[in-house]
Amino acid sequence: MAGLRKRTGIGFPGITRDRVTARAANATVPAEWIDPASGALDIPGHGRVMPFLPHRTGHGGFTFAPFPDRPTLLATNEWDQPPVEGPMTLDEFAASVRRVLGVDVPLGPPPGDGPHVLRRTTDQNVRIAEEFRRGRVFLLGDAAHVGTGGGSGLNLGMQDAANLGWKLAAVLNKHVAPALLDTYETERRGAADRMVMFGQAQAALIAPGDEVTALRALVGELLRSPDVVQRLADATAGSDHRYDMGLENPHETVGRFAPEISMADGGRLTELARDARPMLVDLTEDGAASKLGWSERIQVVAGRPSGPTAATVLLVRPDGYVAWATSSARVSDEELAAVRAAAERWFGASG
Repeated sequence: MAGLRKRTGIGFPGITRDRVTARAANATVPAEWIDPASGALDIPGHGRVMPFLPHRTGHGGFTFAPFPDRPTLLATNEWDQPPVEGPMTLDEFAASVRRVLGVDVPLGPPPGDGPHVLRRTTDQNVRIAEEFRRGRVFLLGDAAHVGTGGGSGLNLGMQDAANLGWKLAAVLNKHVAPALLDTYETERRGAADRMVMFGQAQAALIAPGDEVTALRALVGELLRSPDVVQRLADATAGSDHRYDMGLENPHETVGRFAPEISMADGGRLTELARDARPMLVDLTEDGAASKLGWSERIQVVAGRPSGPTAATVLLVRPDGYVAWATSSARVSDEELAAVRAAAERWFGASG
């Protein structure tokens, strides 16, 4: 996809940083250092390193990833190191581990014929494409944006695909006009901007230095608040970004992921959304919205919730975002017209 972006001539502005040297290697560690209960690596003279979680010290970062049925992967990050020429060796990697952890960790070559990981990188890019669409070419994932690491970047790319996929299908099936595809960039560029910002904030918190250590201590105190934990979890998932659905004074749920709703009959909204069809969820007593005669393209869910809900009627897109909603106990004629208009805008005329 990156090659396609270049051939299309779409610019990729941003910055390239070379302060961080990232090294990774498949290697063995002493088997007696691994705790069989937790899988943690107990390093004499340093302490415990939990598996698969970034481990920061005052000199850099270390990760221990003991994959089942695959060679263990180790990684380090160091800041402001002198340049190194030539391919990386296991001895070079062991020296990096020593600098980061402050102790020696005996490393052996990985078992098997490989190929095995043994690499060093120094460039880190933070970039967002000038356009996410040019004609018939759409950019998503790393072709559209880089600079978000780990799960955050994965979530961003997956939501790009979820956003674009159903729109392409709707246009190809002639349910809606091609103009619907213009909303892909409008919606996903804002999500990319926010996720790149979030990734940069994460990078700042893993850097070495006493000032960063103090900042981490403060953030750790804030994380004792469930509201802060939820806020950061939403940011990591990318679910805190709100789309503009083109409505004046929209309901609080509009433009966001649909809330989880449990029905009195035991069903859940998440389960009903598995076939990725648009949904009209009508939780009102008279079920007026569900009786409007919708196209077979829209799945109508009518019933009573098992408890309080954020809305009584929700129009949910295939990517899980709410396109229209109300909390009215009885839906007015004006609201019925509004939900029909929203359905026709996103999914085409009923019939």
